[in-house]
Amino acid sequence: MKNMRKINKPISLQKLFIIFMAVSLILTIIMLIVTEGEVVSNIFYRDEDNIDTGMDFFNSIIYVRTRAPYSDYSTLYPPLANLFFWLLYLCVPQWQRAQWEEIMESRYTLIRSSEYDPRMFQPTMVMFIIFCIATALVLFILVQKTLKGADKINLTAFLCIFTYGILYAFERGNIILFCVAGCLFFVVYRNSENRVLRELALLCLAFSAALKLYPAVFGMLLLYDRNFKGAIKAVVEGILLFVLPVFVFKEGLSGISQFFSVLTSWSVGIGIWLNDLNVGGFAFENILNTAVSAISSIMGTEVNAELWESVGSIMNLITPVIVLIAGFFVNKEWFRTLSCAMAIMLYQQQGVYIVSFLLIPLLIMIRDEGHLTKKNSIPFFALLTTQVIMSFPGESLVFVIEVFGRMQLCIAVLLVYMMVAAVYNITERKKVKVRQVAL
Repeated sequence: MKNMRKINKPISLQKLFIIFMAVSLILTIIMLIVTEGEVVSNIFYRDEDNIDTGMDFFNSIIYVRTRAPYSDYSTLYPPLANLFFWLLYLCVPQWQRAQWEEIMESRYTLIRSSEYDPRMFQPTMVMFIIFCIATALVLFILVQKTLKGADKINLTAFLCIFTYGILYAFERGNIILFCVAGCLFFVVYRNSENRVLRELALLCLAFSAALKLYPAVFGMLLLYDRNFKGAIKAVVEGILLFVLPVFVFKEGLSGISQFFSVLTSWSVGIGIWLNDLNVGGFAFENILNTAVSAISSIMGTEVNAELWESVGSIMNLITPVIVLIAGFFVNKEWFRTLSCAMAIMLYQQQGVYIVSFLLIPLLIMIRDEGHLTKKNSIPFFALLTTQVIMSFPGESLVFVIEVFGRMQLCIAVLLVYMMVAAVYNITERKKVKVRQVAL
């Protein structure tokens, strides 16, 4: 009987997360040793010489030096992000700024690996180190708060820093880390009994949205909660945080139109092509392109790239709406958080670090569900698979298959699961209404 009880003991989601993450890290370390570090380029951002590490951070500091980041450098960051990097620029010694003035005529000037590379000098490197340490500590503390009361919180929080999306963002030096932290704080504290924390949660959402725009989708949680007052307040705060920083720069209000012009022209995706179809991303069109490309290769048929690109572009708009609507019919916090994260994934091609947003619903699921069940096993393992590090030696095709193939499969599984779950709940609600009418 004792053995039977042990067998039937429910499996903790938190323990599964710890085991999978720990194993993936150990295997990655082994692969690093076996390949003498070569496998790193199959894990993180790869360019021709693999010399771009941290440049999202360093380039952004340089791009604000003239206080005309859009007209001079066509930067992709919103005004609030530029304000952050402008404050960092003010901390750069004058002698180092002078070096940039000599060569940085446009964003196409490659300062990396040159004698002026900001990674070669102490002041800018110390900034980057502080940025990484501070962000890691904030994420660590937020995970602790999210899982408050659970066992092995510190170990879980530590491993969250080494999830794939978070590590990828650190390698790029991308401020999406601020957005993930801000959205997690919002998710956890938006319904807090403490009014200060509730207001701070709304501010964190507004801050995240003003930094990267797409985190604004998490505001749907306020609509799910029927907190319309909070939603209006968050919108107002977000607009103010987005607009006010433009007055720090020479472009003024015209910087807003310039920003959207640059954003539109640069929203072209990662650009990895198979059978004339772009498979480099996690948007619905990329998932569709991968499926079509694979089928055409197996069948030996030609692909009508123009047709599938048109279909994919339309579905990029439809599928985010579907997953957000699904959140109204499944009254679970992790599901609704997943709806917001999935809408971000499916709408537009983004960098690989975008999968860091899927860590948020995974943490909420671990907190609320507790143990593995038949109902939560599919979304749990799909989410978990997006977070673990997988490292295989080989050429660039390995990166395409291991990263984009894996993520696209998981996102497709989650999309199907969400639609089925929503339809099932709608059907159950109708059955309940029919029974009530019959009584």
